[in-house]
Amino acid sequence: MMTAEEYVRQLEAEHDMDLLDVVGRSEEFVGASLETDRLFGVDRSQHPDGPGPSAAGYSFVEGTRKAAAEYRDDLMSVMKYYAMLAFSSPVFGFIPLLEFNAFATRAPNGEAVCVLDNFLFNYFHYTSIALSECTIRGEDGPPPTDQKEALLYGMFATFWFCGMDDPECVRYLRSERKRPFSVDPDRVWFAGCMSEAMLIFVLAHELAHHSLGHLNQLQPRKLFRKKGAEPLYVYSRSQQEEFAADSCGLRTFLGYMQGDAPLIRCQKGLALPHAATQCAPLLFFDLLAIAEEAVLPAIIPDCAVSRSHPPARDRAIVARKDLEARCASDALSYYNQAALPFVEELGDIVVETLTRMAEQARARNQCRQPGGGDAEDRAPHP
Repeated sequence: MMTAEEYVRQLEAEHDMDLLDVVGRSEEFVGASLETDRLFGVDRSQHPDGPGPSAAGYSFVEGTRKAAAEYRDDLMSVMKYYAMLAFSSPVFGFIPLLEFNAFATRAPNGEAVCVLDNFLFNYFHYTSIALSECTIRGEDGPPPTDQKEALLYGMFATFWFCGMDDPECVRYLRSERKRPFSVDPDRVWFAGCMSEAMLIFVLAHELAHHSLGHLNQLQPRKLFRKKGAEPLYVYSRSQQEEFAADSCGLRTFLGYMQGDAPLIRCQKGLALPHAATQCAPLLFFDLLAIAEEAVLPAIIPDCAVSRSHPPARDRAIVARKDLEARCASDALSYYNQAALPFVEELGDIVVETLTRMAEQARARNQCRQPGGGDAEDRAPHP
């Protein structure tokens, strides 16, 4: 029967995973990577992670696989430290599913697999950049004057990764936005840490499903895949299982962030992430709530409430109680003073823009009715 490694490679082939290498070789991506290395004084010839995107033969896909394996091994070390490990090391697949999603499954031979949508983690990256532009610490005082730009950037990322690629925020960013985002090393480092932290929490959550024995009922599920491809099998979930995976995943996540077990990154001499990023699970649920409550209903009018996953707001309430008991106080202070106001304003601007877009669409439709005149003349302009 097909092994986990073979199964993941098949999924990657069906979803054109190699296209990511095109991105990894792009002039923009290489330039940004070189600038980041320059800011931090990184010598790639001596770096423990090996050569970067500017090196000959560099593969973005292979770099992603290597990073995923290190995250996995570190998280597995934490789970073993907490005596929560009850399965073999899973194979991770970063696959462009075109969904705001990640899930645990099994290969045909029963081996553990975690499928991770790379669109989701790109979203983490973009929103973390926007968040770092507003403030990187709660005690920094009022956000800098570019807060509006950061919020619009966060809205752009939200719409883009939810499949809405031409809202007014995209037009704004293409035509009016002049100021580049900060290259201040502290902000660049913080944005990377926050993006990494949200990714690590999601990975820990999916590993928890395996550890807790949730994958007992597998069923086929259709995804956006090539015609003729075999269905992907996922397990029958319940809201109780999701809360349990959140709790177990949060404990594993904090063990990683706080260095409770021997970690690969520490053995390499790499620092643990910024302490404030321990609030990343709450930020993740906030971003998920914006997608659930505002964006998805606008895209899918009859979007039903999930029967398997609790609402993100409810998951955040439970996670906050766990965080208050286990994480550093400065992380929650940062979340309350800086992260929460940002995501609340981001939610407001997303709703406001969606409402305005819907009104403009109605106006255009009315103008197309018999006797309505020219739509371009009558529809309001942003």
